[in-house]
Formats: sequence, C-alpha cells, structure tokens
Amino acid sequence: MLVARTKLSNRSYAAAISVKSVAYISQSDLSSILRLDLQSHTVTDTILVGDTPTEMAFNSTGTRLYVTNQYSASISVINVASNTAIDEIPVGNRPFEVIVEPGDSILWTGKIDSLYGVRLATKEIIARFQIGDVGNGFAIAHDTLLYVSTHTTGTVVEINLRTRSLGRTFAVGGVPQKLAVSPNGTELYIANEAGYLQFWDLSSGLQIGS
Repeated sequence: MLVARTKLSNRSYAAAISVKSVAYISQSDLSSILRLDLQSHTVTDTILVGDTPTEMAFNSTGTRLYVTNQYSASISVINVASNTAIDEIPVGNRPFEVIVEPGDSILWTGKIDSLYGVRLATKEIIARFQIGDVGNGFAIAHDTLLYVSTHTTGTVVEINLRTRSLGRTFAVGGVPQKLAVSPNGTELYIANEAGYLQFWDLSSGLQIGS
C-alpha cells in the first residue's frame, strides 16, 4: 500500500536509510544528495557532493554516510549530525557500489572490474580483488563474509573479510544485481535482471529456489 509520495526536483538513483531512521537520496544528474524526513515525507536539506553520486552506505551507528561519486573518482563522507560533507576519499576510476565492514574501519567499493578495500582512518587501499565486472550488489553474512554480484558475468563472489582473501564463486547466471542475506546469515537472496529472485544456501553453496 502506497502511504506517501514525495516529489523531487530531478531523477533519483539510490536511497539509504540508517538505523536512526535518517534517509538520503542520491541525485546523479545534480551532483547532490537529498535528506528526507521520514515522518513528514519531505526533503529537508540538499548536500553537494562529487560528480554523479550513485550508491550510498551508512556506518553501523548511522553517524557517517559514504557516497560514491563515479566521475569524480571519489567517495564523499557525510557527517549525518551536521548534515555536511566533511571529507572525500580518492579511490580511482568510477566507484559504484559501497558498503562499510562491521567495525566501521574498512570500506569496500566496486569499480569497473575490481573490488577495493579502503582503511577509513588513512584512506589507504588495503586490498584489491579482480572480479571480472563492476560489483553491483553487496551483502555481508556473519560479519565476516562479503558477497559481491558481478553483473554481466553472471556470478557472485565471496570475500573473507578476516583474511582478506577470495573465497567461492557462485555461477548464478543471468544478470545478478542487488543482494541480501537472511537475518540468520544462512541464505543469500539475489535479484536477477533476467526476471527472477534466486535463493542460495550459503553453507552448501547451492541454489535452493527461485
């Protein structure tokens, strides 16, 4: 049931909602993000970021928001309390998806054909994995395993966050997009652009439904 509709000044790309019920919307054409009040369903502020802001992710406490700027080759850091851009992390050509590792010290971003891990305290790239195509969907299971969809290659790759090593590769077929992990961390859900939702058992590494 549709409960509200908010008119925006331009097309939006992504939305992010924090554990504190703060919401932001990226507007790629305007190099800005919007802050949305979830009770009144109104836009309360606009923050200028880099060129073509795309995906966003909060840290675990909801105090920082990270925004990928594809054509600025950077990630903007937003202080949620002051609603201001406080820093920019250079990461190279066209960052797209982004997620913050549990513990809030490492950020992961997907670019053209690689996945990068960035230490937030120093902005140092501490890991790189070649995954075949842009990482277009991220999900973390048990705080230790990162799953990344590789879009046109039809696979989902697994990264061990403790050892920073490449794990299994799931040949899911089609065009895997966004990912989600079940609350108990045992199943992976894959939204496939080919027109279906897939269910994978993470213990066995086998598809259990679609």
